[in-house]
Amino acid sequence: MKLGLFISVIAMLIPSYLWAQEDSTTASGVQREVFVTGGISYPYLPEQLDVNYKPGYNIGAGNSIIFPPGSLGYSKVSFALEYSLFKFDQQSYLNSLQNTEDTLILQNNPGLVAAQRPAKIFTAMVYYQGHFSVVPVVTPYFLVGVGFFYVSVPPLLTDPWTSLEHQGYNKATIAWTFGLGADVSISDNFGAFAQAKSVLGVLNDKHQVLHISLGVRYTLEKLPRDVKSAGLILLFSTFAYLLAGCLVSEVTEYKITLNPDGKSGTFTTIMRNVESDSPDSATQRRDFQSLLDRWKGNQYLFDEMEKGMYVKERSLRLEKGKLVWRETAIFADLSKMIPEFSPDKALKFPLTDTSGQSVRTNGTLTSVQDSILIMWPPHARKYELKTVQRSFTPSSNFAKLFKARSR
Repeated sequence: MKLGLFISVIAMLIPSYLWAQEDSTTASGVQREVFVTGGISYPYLPEQLDVNYKPGYNIGAGNSIIFPPGSLGYSKVSFALEYSLFKFDQQSYLNSLQNTEDTLILQNNPGLVAAQRPAKIFTAMVYYQGHFSVVPVVTPYFLVGVGFFYVSVPPLLTDPWTSLEHQGYNKATIAWTFGLGADVSISDNFGAFAQAKSVLGVLNDKHQVLHISLGVRYTLEKLPRDVKSAGLILLFSTFAYLLAGCLVSEVTEYKITLNPDGKSGTFTTIMRNVESDSPDSATQRRDFQSLLDRWKGNQYLFDEMEKGMYVKERSLRLEKGKLVWRETAIFADLSKMIPEFSPDKALKFPLTDTSGQSVRTNGTLTSVQDSILIMWPPHARKYELKTVQRSFTPSSNFAKLFKARSR
């Protein structure tokens, strides 16, 4: 009883504490999902259920609210309805009577038949799930929660009649649950998970069952595209001019290195195999000229200075037959470029569309449905990010145009 109440309190306090740690800039990133489950259930308490019944099956359905990621992973609060059915195991029941005070009944009634209709358990639970970041696709998690537990056990009958017969019962009680599982993202909206959880009715006679189940989930709401974060402001504002129009690159690398003061530092950008994604040759030539203007012109330098960055070096040259852009800039105060930045807080960068890309970073990768959140810890000195397009087949040939210009 005390243990059940303790777990119930913890189940309510943990999500409240973690929500309090959420960054207010990501508060609008809440998602909703629905799920269905099915699997095997093992009855444990009371002994009558354990002995009289075989392992049964369970089916369930529910919905979840998914909260924005934190430094370790992300949180869910779920409501689930689950139904379990267990069939009577006559042989196990008769074996349990051996070497007991009821052994004489068996001896006096050879060929005794015992029968009991299936037992049923229904639960309605609210639970918190804490998902931990391991790799972008798979997230292990734990769950803990409280709810309603209803069990129905039919009467036991024998043929011929014996004193072994007894009445059935129906009971409702408060229950708590604890479990472990792993979630796998399949696509932008779909995912699958496997979990094992114990459910314990804590009032009156204790009833306990272990559910092992598989499930599928469907996300109803994706991460909003307008979620603000330091990483988005950083990359979109700094390179908006460079990537304007139809310029694309096969490999893009970003690196921020802070000085010992934790404010000033260096910003390095490398874009390998810069091309145009337009199929039109006239547009490709205009894109190529705009790239040259940013390389040699002054307007790009003025624009970067307005953002708080002084470009020390910029180059555009051929490397292994591909056109490569390199830029090194310095800044006096990163927080002036990125208002959300603080040395004492984690720096967050959500990638909302990573299809066809591989992502490498010295930060932590967290998978959140169809998105990836990159997070660097407080007081970090280096922030590195590299994206690679797995299939890069533009119709332009900037390397050829650059060679022709250099002659």
